[in-house]
Amino acid sequence: MSFSVEAVFKSRIALFSGEEPYLRLQALRQLHEAMGDDSEFNIEQFIADGSNPEEYITAAMTLPFLGDRRLIIVRNILRAGQPADALGPLFDQLSKVPEPNTLLFVADDELGDDDKQRRLATVRKAWETTITKLGGKTVQFESDESSVKKNLKEHAGQSGKSLTPKAMDLLVEMTGGNLSRALAELDKLVLYVGDDEQISEAAVKSVVMPSREWNVFKLVGAAVEGNSGEALRQLETLIEGSGKIEDAVFSRIFPTLSRQLRLIWQARLCVEARCRPSNAPVEVLRMFPTSPNLTKERDWIQNMALRQAQTLDLDRLSMWMGSIAQTDATLKGLGSAIDAKGALEMLVLQMATRA
Repeated sequence: MSFSVEAVFKSRIALFSGEEPYLRLQALRQLHEAMGDDSEFNIEQFIADGSNPEEYITAAMTLPFLGDRRLIIVRNILRAGQPADALGPLFDQLSKVPEPNTLLFVADDELGDDDKQRRLATVRKAWETTITKLGGKTVQFESDESSVKKNLKEHAGQSGKSLTPKAMDLLVEMTGGNLSRALAELDKLVLYVGDDEQISEAAVKSVVMPSREWNVFKLVGAAVEGNSGEALRQLETLIEGSGKIEDAVFSRIFPTLSRQLRLIWQARLCVEARCRPSNAPVEVLRMFPTSPNLTKERDWIQNMALRQAQTLDLDRLSMWMGSIAQTDATLKGLGSAIDAKGALEMLVLQMATRA
């Protein structure tokens, strides 16, 4: 993340994006504070799907009143669709916002199923591209593992709590390394432990709602160990709450599982070359795909993939990928007739069977 209050104020148009709503909200608070006495008359905020674009474009064209600068904030911009669709004939006005005004769009998180999230990701990318092409400032709010742990330690301390090292690592892993999710789960943990000053690994396992990535890694880990019971439990967690199992498989489970296996495949190449992704030789890096690429993944994902690659060789990985392809064909009606849940359970049992 590269956020600077002054950099935003120097830009005529700007966009707050990224996967960390907590950091976005912090940045918005900093902008409000930096406006100081100007905030009363020179900050206006709109909700994209509840406002006519002409309203916030007109506000952005209005010079400051009794102040040095003017800030116009448009929240939930993804709801409005692609930039050209959202603004229509007013699109060209984006490049005409006068100094010292700033028109700030915020790509807030939105609720919705996987299909909707994929559509929103396309819209988000379009806004990022547009703002950049127009010379504006795009701020991507992301977190790395060290900053997540630092923030968690500070927030736990504010509640008079501390996390054991194992509890900290597990909390980061289970929340996918996302600071905003981890902080929300930390609030639950503080309530759960009551008067206890320390939050244990056991408490994290009992309370925290894991990310899909973590569940898939746990499924793979159980399969690697030949623990079919645990692997089936993780599968049940992945499909529970789904209306039609086939929809969950094709939109969530198979894409995530296939992605994790490709990462473990890359990790296995590193294991055999006795290196980490960060210092892998060129001949190893050349075999890595563009996406997903292990070198670009968060630390916890790299570490989890490397741990599982220690005992999962390339032959077994190939066998698993073949089993996934066969199950995919079965669920699409190209193989023998079997119910969807039964097909998935057979897949997991095949994965958990040691060759």
